[in-house]
Amino acid sequence: TLLGAVAMLHGGRGETGIALLAALALFAVSVSEFRTPVSRELLAALVTAAGVVEAVYVLWQAVATDPLLPTGDLPGKWRTFGTFGNPNWTGEFLAVAVLVTLGRLTTRFSRAGAIALALMIAALGATLARGAWLACAIGCAALLFARRQRPAPAVCLTLAGGVAAAGALVAAIAARPGTFEYLANLVSVRGRVWMWAVSLRMLAEAPWGVGLGDFGRHFPEMQGRMFHTGWGQAFLRNVSFTPQAHNDYLQFAVEAGVVALPVMAALVWMILRRGRALAPDGAALGMWAAVVALAVDALFASPFYLPGSLAMAALLLGASEAAVAAGGRPLRLPARLAAGAAGLAFCAAALTW
Repeated sequence: TLLGAVAMLHGGRGETGIALLAALALFAVSVSEFRTPVSRELLAALVTAAGVVEAVYVLWQAVATDPLLPTGDLPGKWRTFGTFGNPNWTGEFLAVAVLVTLGRLTTRFSRAGAIALALMIAALGATLARGAWLACAIGCAALLFARRQRPAPAVCLTLAGGVAAAGALVAAIAARPGTFEYLANLVSVRGRVWMWAVSLRMLAEAPWGVGLGDFGRHFPEMQGRMFHTGWGQAFLRNVSFTPQAHNDYLQFAVEAGVVALPVMAALVWMILRRGRALAPDGAALGMWAAVVALAVDALFASPFYLPGSLAMAALLLGASEAAVAAGGRPLRLPARLAAGAAGLAFCAAALTW
């Protein structure tokens, strides 16, 4: 957040800085307000409930059609956009909900939780969001590694059932015209490689940053210059006018400067090493794994530049940190005022985004 504030001094978009400040406030409030296991369990239950609602809606879109909008002419992947309007964003949220629910089930198994987990895994498969699939898989591996115990057989059966249902849905959706070609081709991967190459060139030419939130304003100019090179001409079909680099770490480095790289590396390391300390608390461990999944997704998407995803990450990270935070007292009224201000800031950032 401090690096973002400094980057604002030489240009940038105010809503990006507001979102970062709001995330910092929401993280601090979460650490203060989720000190008890009961409060963390309640938050985890809310995430699970939201995930089930989203999963049911996505599965309805996948099996039949959207109940509210005429989506019959959309390609297979784009029919399962959920309530977020984009299959990738929907898959990202479902991955988070899957991991939070899995964390709860590792300490207290229930049939309702198992059904919810299986539904969400199946819906995640139906989104065809490959980045979310990978992020969720790594998050699951991180959760199981940090827990240091084999999950109960019932949890393993639930995971297997969910994955099997997801595989069946993917196979059915892939049979629709144009969908299998999407899954099999590497056009989107090639496009990301091009965006990352342009971003690295921007970082090399402006090592102190182009200004917070100003990536999209500088990208087209650098892209045009690189198209005049022999190497760049091979990517002419991948021309893009994206406001995001589809790699949050690279984009923030471009905007805030190379000094952001060691800071981001230290932050990621601090988050990763916290997992073992959270092993006894299933809800907190699931939230931590969800943040790990978002961090993985940020390697090839832009979750931390989306106000909603950034808010979710700050909330879950703060709640998981509260499980091991020592000392201090809840902030009470100031915390609630800060939470309200952070919510308004996120809404303002989302509207301008």
